[in-house]
Amino acid sequence: MRMRWQYFVLVGLLAFVLRFGFIATLDPADTVLSDGDEYDFYGKSILAGEGYPREPKLWPFVRPPVYPYFLAGAYALFGAGNFTAVRGVQAGLDSGTVVLVAVMAGTLAGARAAIMAGLGAAAYPHLIHQASAIGTECIFTFLVALVTWRLLCAVGEPLRLGGSLTIGAILMLAVLSRPAVGLFVAGALLWLVAATDGSIRQRVWAAAGAGSVVLVALLGWGTANWYRGGEWYLFDGSGFVFWVGHNKTYQRLFEVKDRDSYESLNRELMRSVNSERVGTQGMTVAEKNAYFVRLGLDYIRSDPAAALLLEAKKLWHLWRPWVNPLVYDSRVLLVTGVAFALVEFLGGLGLALLWRGGRRAEILLFLLLMVSATIVGVGFLATTRYRVPMADPYLIVTASVAVIRGWERFRNSGRPSLSETD
Repeated sequence: MRMRWQYFVLVGLLAFVLRFGFIATLDPADTVLSDGDEYDFYGKSILAGEGYPREPKLWPFVRPPVYPYFLAGAYALFGAGNFTAVRGVQAGLDSGTVVLVAVMAGTLAGARAAIMAGLGAAAYPHLIHQASAIGTECIFTFLVALVTWRLLCAVGEPLRLGGSLTIGAILMLAVLSRPAVGLFVAGALLWLVAATDGSIRQRVWAAAGAGSVVLVALLGWGTANWYRGGEWYLFDGSGFVFWVGHNKTYQRLFEVKDRDSYESLNRELMRSVNSERVGTQGMTVAEKNAYFVRLGLDYIRSDPAAALLLEAKKLWHLWRPWVNPLVYDSRVLLVTGVAFALVEFLGGLGLALLWRGGRRAEILLFLLLMVSATIVGVGFLATTRYRVPMADPYLIVTASVAVIRGWERFRNSGRPSLSETD
């Protein structure tokens, strides 16, 4: 069964309709995520010609640049603060992610798997939701899917200079969108050396070419930070996010059982954030990050057993099928829980089937994505916003393989063998 390009157009259109239909139900002024107000502030500052903000509006760190500039560009086209138009563009990007998921499934297991993966990704609730949020998730998910597809295309093939630089450029945009992807970037460069064809020297040079694009971009961003604020640094905020994920108030969020207590603790955590934000004013970025890391390490040292238990709870929180029952209502819990439980179970089965079928380089790439997301989620903050972009699309790919292989086995089980027809 051949894959036709018309199918990918249709699945992309279906994904867009579903996403824009959901967007139409939202309050046009609602950013959906708490980070949205901050990104709106960045986008408007850039649009007004005031440049990249030196001082954030709420959080005690400066955001990476890709999404703020994306937002400023959308505002320039559709008007400042026009969240509906921004979401429309994001719906298009997320529809591109759906098409890439279908293409990857087709590459691994043929046209039927492509159809199954495309329909699954188009209707997947987590992807539909993130297309509506004013935040990095949608564009980051698209970039990760795009580079993963390009990496899959390189398996067993000699990687030319153009292909190497293209992979490096997409990785660069992903890092400048969400720095937490850095662990995957390092692993992907090593994966390129192992999975592509050619002499070891050619493969190393190909990976170095991709890595050099990322490095040059990071050096340029660090220099821009120095020019803007008088201090050379790459990214701000890792120490702060580490502290938020390692303190007693955050620990208690995993212990409460009712919504009122959960919301009260969240407000307490925000008061702590605001207090520390004031307390770190005047510090350099390096001093501020070191300060927050020290606070997080002090919490760990004060009660190592409780800290270890918190890490285990974060791991469960990251990979459990349902979203937080203290935040979302029962309908959302049911829909997301059923969707991810199926994807998680069938995706794991598909990983095993593909591994047995010899697709080991591809499976290692998918596992690299998921392990990277897990390390970041457990090491910093356990949130589905870290898991979904780097895990769920690829579990949908492998889940489609499991469904198609299962169907083929079932269909063939009723057919007589050659010996029975003699």
